[in-house]
Amino acid sequence: MAIEQGISGPHVQSAFLCEKVLTERDNVPSFIRVVERFTVPIAPPLPPGVVLPQGTQFPQPTLQFFLVVALKAGSLPAGSYIVSVTLNKPDGSSLPKNDFQVFFNGSDDNGIAVIAPITMPNPEAGLYWFDVYFEQALITRIPMRVLHQQMQVIFPQQ
Repeated sequence: MAIEQGISGPHVQSAFLCEKVLTERDNVPSFIRVVERFTVPIAPPLPPGVVLPQGTQFPQPTLQFFLVVALKAGSLPAGSYIVSVTLNKPDGSSLPKNDFQVFFNGSDDNGIAVIAPITMPNPEAGLYWFDVYFEQALITRIPMRVLHQQMQVIFPQQ
């Protein structure tokens, strides 16, 4: 996005991850448990000679959370714009970007909020980055750290 002379905006009001979003009757959201670090239980390796009964398996961990990006218009003209989010994984690869069409009504204190539910099955350990773009210009990044913690399992004596 080329910044025109005298145009200022949008401005990042907030950008974070949270576990739950409540929307009250007056349409005002509440964000519960703002997080940037998740600990994921992983199955331990089976001891030598131990075989799980057929059809038995350890559950696959899944993360569920919300990405929240709130922007204020500043002197941005009224109109529709695109906010995009790209997830960069710990291994350096990126997932395809997600586009969100937003509308600013033209007043400088007017804002928008992108609230996107995210589900990540079997996440790898490491540092993730959510890159947030406004009209293809990077405006902020949101970090997320995933830690693996081995589950404690008691195996029966054979």
